[in-house]
Amino acid sequence: MDDSDQNPDEIQVRLKPILGLRPAVYVPAFYAVALVAILFAVLVLPGIRSHGTLLTVRSTPPGAAVRVDGNYVGSTPGAFFVPSGTRELEIERPHFAAYRETMNVRGRVIGSWFAPRRAELAVALGLPGSGTDAERDSVDQLVVAAATEFAKWALAGEASGQYQFPPIARALWSDLRGVDPAGNAGVLPSFDAFVSFALPHVASEAQLADLASAVLTSGGKAGVLVPAGVVYAAQRLASTAAEAPLMPLHVQEVLASGSAAAIRGSEWAASGERALLRARADATEPASRTGGVVRVATLGLDFVLFTPEPSSSAGGVLLDPGARGARGGDIPIRADLAPFAVSRTEVPARLLLEFIETVPEWSPANRAALIDAGLVDADYLVDIDRMRANPELPASGISAYAADAFVGWLNGRLPAGQTVRLPTEAEWEYVRIASAAQAGVFASTDGPVPVADAPSSRTGVVGLLGNVWELTSDRFARYARVYPDSPIDVGQRVVRGGGWANDERRFNPSDRGAVDPSWSSAFVGLRLVLVSGR
Repeated sequence: MDDSDQNPDEIQVRLKPILGLRPAVYVPAFYAVALVAILFAVLVLPGIRSHGTLLTVRSTPPGAAVRVDGNYVGSTPGAFFVPSGTRELEIERPHFAAYRETMNVRGRVIGSWFAPRRAELAVALGLPGSGTDAERDSVDQLVVAAATEFAKWALAGEASGQYQFPPIARALWSDLRGVDPAGNAGVLPSFDAFVSFALPHVASEAQLADLASAVLTSGGKAGVLVPAGVVYAAQRLASTAAEAPLMPLHVQEVLASGSAAAIRGSEWAASGERALLRARADATEPASRTGGVVRVATLGLDFVLFTPEPSSSAGGVLLDPGARGARGGDIPIRADLAPFAVSRTEVPARLLLEFIETVPEWSPANRAALIDAGLVDADYLVDIDRMRANPELPASGISAYAADAFVGWLNGRLPAGQTVRLPTEAEWEYVRIASAAQAGVFASTDGPVPVADAPSSRTGVVGLLGNVWELTSDRFARYARVYPDSPIDVGQRVVRGGGWANDERRFNPSDRGAVDPSWSSAFVGLRLVLVSGR
């Protein structure tokens, strides 16, 4: 038999001695060392490298930031590893008093990988300050912050796969419930004020669902849906519907098509349509005749006088914008309008340039300080060079805060008995309807034109449409014409008229825009109203 036929079972392997040690000695020793190393790596090393405590933190309200030695580690509720030693723990939530504690953190060396040392901490965050007034101020700040966030999301359009609307109303109610854990009576008025503010801002089904869910749970003590919550929500709906007969139109517009169809044939929906028809029938027809022109020599501006006549049956002035299908823009405006005079043109840049030269606080050189103060943003006076090159272009690139300061400065130049201000939206709309403005400066140009070169109208008012959007003094809410005024003001302003960058084919004269009070845009300017001394 040759070597290839040898049985493999008969092959023997012999280990050689190593450093004089026989295999019977070093092989068991090797396995013992390996086992010790594995046990050390599993049982001891994690406790040496990460010696500390796994701290579970819960807070009322939830969503508070947790910091260890000043470093952010997460938000409540959650579990966070805290290294051993003396540590500074901070738990913070906007508008609540921060919780701070110096902790002596210990750890476990053996077995900490699968059985770490654990600890729990539950914190109830209170309101800053003490006393009823301080607490009420803190609650007001909490509500205004939520209202501001809700209003901003209302301008974001529809939810999509990329982003979803946060449950702002439900989160606010959770926070308020944390302030008043024993019962809801103390915070319900504040929450009611938020609901009154949020309703006219609701622009999507997601926001409506968030608000409805919060109202339903606000009637109970535990923040969950209970019969008392249903009763409270029904009472709230009945009260709102009585004050806002056009509410069904709003609800149908923001609901998805399937949900809207479910209520379209209801008596409630029909009542909204009847209310809209009555409002349009009672609408005032602004007269195209004006009361003449008032010259304000110190400003170099002409003002066109309007004398609104009240509606015979509705009381006050009721304006039908004439649009159909525009979200919130086709609802008539009711207002008490006294005689007023509106500037024939938009305010020219020459007056703004004089203002920023006379008042250094508002000059471009002070932009950084104004941004830090929250009064403007990085686009403040971004078109300053273009305005300096042609001072008859419309004044633009200023925020609502800056516009208010500018108007205040203009009043300082007027003779005694004369005052100017921004127009209300109702005044602006009255002038638009009376003027039958149709033509404007839109996307066919590469920028604004001098204020006197914009198209005129039958009342002599120039440039109502296009060129630059015009600031008003009114707070913005998409459906503000449906509901009573809210006591909460987050500063968003209505702008009207469109701008030179808009596509004229897609623009409706009844379109409304919104700007935050600190936003500065080269596409936004202003027109003035003279309210006395005519």
